[in-house]
Amino acid sequence: MERVPLLTVEKTFCLGTELPAERRILIVRPDLSVPPKGWKERTEPVTVLRPEKIDEQARYYVRSHILLPAGTIGLVCMVGGVGSLGYQLLVNHSYSWVTFLTSSALLAVGALCGLAQARYHRYLFSTFPEVYAARMRTAVAQRSKKAKAESEVPSIEHPGRGFVTAISIAGAALIFGVSAAAIIRGELDPLPAVLVPWAAFYWAKLFSWRGVVD
Repeated sequence: MERVPLLTVEKTFCLGTELPAERRILIVRPDLSVPPKGWKERTEPVTVLRPEKIDEQARYYVRSHILLPAGTIGLVCMVGGVGSLGYQLLVNHSYSWVTFLTSSALLAVGALCGLAQARYHRYLFSTFPEVYAARMRTAVAQRSKKAKAESEVPSIEHPGRGFVTAISIAGAALIFGVSAAAIIRGELDPLPAVLVPWAAFYWAKLFSWRGVVD
C-alpha cells in the first residue's frame, strides 16, 4: 500500500505528563475538522519524522554519499593525474608550457562543473532536506534488508527541474570533450587528460560543502 504524508504538526503540548503513556492527552495544531460521516476507528502504522531528525539524516547522507565518494575519487584522480604529468615531464620529456596551460584549462573546466553541481546539491539540501533524509533511510534499510518497510523518496519539484538531467549530461560531455581535444592535439597524454579535470571536479564538490555539514 502506498504511503502518503498525513499531516504536518505545527505545535504540540501534552497534558498530564506524570500519567502513564496510554492515559496522556496529546493536543496538536492545526486542528483537524471532523469528516462529514464522523471519525472511524482504524489502525495503521505511521512514521513520525521530526524536523531535527530530518536535518540530521540529510547531513549523514551528504557526508556518506556525496562527500566521501567525492573525496575518494578526487584523490585517486589527482594522484593519477599528477603522477602521469610527472611521467610526461621526466620520462617522455614532452612537458611544455602548452602542456601546463592545457592542464590548467582542464582543471578550470572540471572545477567549474563541480562547483555548479555542488551548488545545486546544496540548494536541494537547504530546500528539500527530506529528500536526502529519505535516501539515507532507504540506504540503511537496504543494508539491513528492510527496504520494503521504507516509504518512497519524496519527489523534487522546483522551477527548471526538468532541465537538470540535460545540464548534467552537457557538463559531463564538456569535460570529456575538452579531454578528447587535448589528446587529439597532442598537448597531453591520454591518462592526465582524462584524470585531471575529474580530479578538479570532485575536489571542487568536496570543498564547496566546507562548513555546511560539519
